[in-house]
Amino acid sequence: MQPITKELLLDSLNQALEFSNPLTDVISTEQFSSTYPQRPAWAVGPFRQDGSLTFRQEQDWPDPTGIGWTSDSIFNPSLMERDGRLHLFYRASPRKESIASRIGMAVHDPATGWRDNAENPVIFPTRDNEVLGCEDPKVYAAGGRYYMFYNGIFTIGKDDRPSGFQPDNYPLGDVGCDINLAISDDLVHWEKHGLVVPHEVSQFWAKGAVIPRRANGEAVKIAGEYLMYLSEGCGGVTHVGRSPDLVNWTFSPQEYLDLGPWVVRCTRWRARSLTTPKPSWCWTSSTATPTATSPRPRPCTTYTSLLPKRLSTRVDPWPGEGSSSSVASGCSPKAGTPRPDPGKCISTAPNPAKSRKHRKHRSGAVNA
Repeated sequence: MQPITKELLLDSLNQALEFSNPLTDVISTEQFSSTYPQRPAWAVGPFRQDGSLTFRQEQDWPDPTGIGWTSDSIFNPSLMERDGRLHLFYRASPRKESIASRIGMAVHDPATGWRDNAENPVIFPTRDNEVLGCEDPKVYAAGGRYYMFYNGIFTIGKDDRPSGFQPDNYPLGDVGCDINLAISDDLVHWEKHGLVVPHEVSQFWAKGAVIPRRANGEAVKIAGEYLMYLSEGCGGVTHVGRSPDLVNWTFSPQEYLDLGPWVVRCTRWRARSLTTPKPSWCWTSSTATPTATSPRPRPCTTYTSLLPKRLSTRVDPWPGEGSSSSVASGCSPKAGTPRPDPGKCISTAPNPAKSRKHRKHRSGAVNA
């Protein structure tokens, strides 16, 4: 990994200014918000653009790196509400989907509308693993503080090889992506805490930092731990992170729920202090994915991927290990079925082979 210098920052800016991608150059907010005549049954939406909540960056920020950095595109935002106002964190780039990005913040007050933060950028390259930019913020609240996980983009050196590195299984080229952490008490001033996913795990590429959270942005613990799902990287092997405090993380391989045309039935455990099991829906067909015209599923109780390893309170017993849970007939696991591990499910059909295709990093562009 190359040490960060002003010369390397200027070089990344020049590369970004020359970048162009025909596929993304023509995409606009209006296209994302459009309604299309042939809308598939599985589609979410349609969405519409709300002009009163649309933020536009009106002017460039001062450049703390002193290289004349400017932006012409903002995207990939994260929202946090505080004291009745919305705080919008967004990625700003010299060109759409280019490298050399920074992270800015704007505040929406219901009485006055949007105001860009006068101290932007709130996050910009200062570390070696950020020499090609800081991207894609994801902000969470916990214990009165705020935690931002963002991508740090860097150049992979010829001698950079973490333990177990297998470039043929997950080719990256010469560009790497780390998940970094910054912490704030006021959503304006941020202190960087560095790398979250070790290179031995990420193999120089990790994205996502998806943590279960409430609607107000507060991160949620599952069985006493925060969970982090990584969307890509780690040599093509899906990983889940666990942390007691959102700062110190351990990661381990774990398969995610298969979203193909195979039914996965599970049952959620609920502590008795939370009353009876909460019904959810369980599809009975094992041959097709539900559509808008599929019959309404019958209620059952499902064990989900959030099944905890440890519980400090009594829980509804697994079938065959005690009194009966309130599980609908025909959707319950049979007595004697092994208890599922956290993150694993009981499937009615074999999981098909999975193929994961890495979106190759080319021409200095960072795929979001």
